[in-house]
Amino acid sequence: MKRFIFIAIMGALVFSSLFFYWQKSEPAPPPKINSRNSQPEIQAASDADSLAANALKPSVLLSVPFVSQAPFGLWAPPYNEACEETDLIMAMRWARGQTLTLDEAAREIVSLAVFENKIFGFNEDTNIEQTARLLRDYYNYPNYEIKKDALLGDVKKELNDGNVVILPVAGKLLNNPHFTPPGPDYHMILIRGYDDNTRTFIANDPGTKFGDGYSYNFLTIDRAWHDWTGSKQTVLQGGRNMLVVKKSETLSDR
Repeated sequence: MKRFIFIAIMGALVFSSLFFYWQKSEPAPPPKINSRNSQPEIQAASDADSLAANALKPSVLLSVPFVSQAPFGLWAPPYNEACEETDLIMAMRWARGQTLTLDEAAREIVSLAVFENKIFGFNEDTNIEQTARLLRDYYNYPNYEIKKDALLGDVKKELNDGNVVILPVAGKLLNNPHFTPPGPDYHMILIRGYDDNTRTFIANDPGTKFGDGYSYNFLTIDRAWHDWTGSKQTVLQGGRNMLVVKKSETLSDR
């Protein structure tokens, strides 16, 4: 009898061990997949961004006439502070399909400075909105757009669409060797192209006579891109704003 009880107890222990092992060994059921899981949506968005990026040309170069802000090399008022005005002069000649001479540029810079003194009370260091106002009120030109909090990809897209872009920058961060060291606290340049192969933007930089088609790498523009805040001390806090200038509608239809 005792032997029977012992065998029964041992059998129960062996069965319990096997049952426990079987329970541990059985693979856990796969987690339920929520049909509204956000991962596929994230993937779709990523694919869309990739397609949008691939839709851009690998390089763009628009033909925009160039002139330095000191057309005859005289770096005195108003020319030494005329980067914004010169950008507009180049942009408007391009938009209207016109040529540009040094004499025309020199006279137009003075005329713009006089106009600014009349409407702003000054003609130095204008921000993107003030610069755009000159397009509207001085040139009577409506075919432009201000974009705020923009990205490098936005600049490339506008160029890809055939528009030129005027960017405000902290001039010292451009590290342009042709500037009088250490460079201007605030500056404005016209972007007329890009090249993905060299990872550069092509600019007309009026701050130097060597500025025709001057290349700045993407990272340099990304760091230097700051709109005017009204103070040299806070210019690095300026927003990433840009002025997009489009071809005259009569020309763009050709």
